[in-house]
Amino acid sequence: MMKDTYRRLTRDEALAWRDWSLGDRRVIEENFDRLGATTFGEVPSGAYVHAVDADDRTVMYLNPGYIEFPGGAAPEGALFDEDDPLGYVVLSTFKSRRTASAVAVENLAQCPIHPGLTLPASGRCDECG
Repeated sequence: MMKDTYRRLTRDEALAWRDWSLGDRRVIEENFDRLGATTFGEVPSGAYVHAVDADDRTVMYLNPGYIEFPGGAAPEGALFDEDDPLGYVVLSTFKSRRTASAVAVENLAQCPIHPGLTLPASGRCDECG
């Protein structure tokens, strides 16, 4: 379900959300088509684009380096992490988090309304808007 706090995007705007390679753009378009994605919205932090189908079901999350698929929507060949039900497809812009320097969890800002939800770098909670 698309929240009111999301910035609504057209399909073309969702495809232009990042400077994708031609191959990445093809993969994104194929999945938009395969899943019947009709509505797109950028979360307030700008971290990802949420895509839903005509029945207002979440079909994918478009991230800067990968696409996540909830509830069995992942295409054949998608990757899965052990404790995460979201399948994902890696794009050419993917950067491993394992190489990033660790930040102490206690130093991360938390949303005052949603306890336990860490705020992204923008400082804007994606749930609050």
